[in-house]
Amino acid sequence: MGLCDRFELLDLDRDEGVLSYTAREIATGLPVKVHLFRKPKAPLQAALLEAIEQLPEGERKRILDRGEHEGKPYLVTDRLAPYAGLTEWVKSAKEQ
Repeated sequence: MGLCDRFELLDLDRDEGVLSYTAREIATGLPVKVHLFRKPKAPLQAALLEAIEQLPEGERKRILDRGEHEGKPYLVTDRLAPYAGLTEWVKSAKEQ
């Protein structure tokens, strides 16, 4: 089952090379964030993907789903409160 079959993208929140959407899981109505990496080999996006792989176990639990959509990686996370976005969350989690 693909990304768009499982999640409804509601609003584009941020576009910093990674598109971050407010979304909901269709089956449960759970509010989530969907993060689409448009250019995963670009230096900043590649570094962010690598940093995500090195997150502490407790933080990695915030990643609800991951995969590829149209050949590009994506992550589905909880709403990442109180962080402004994906980058801020990853940066904060690495500093812990």
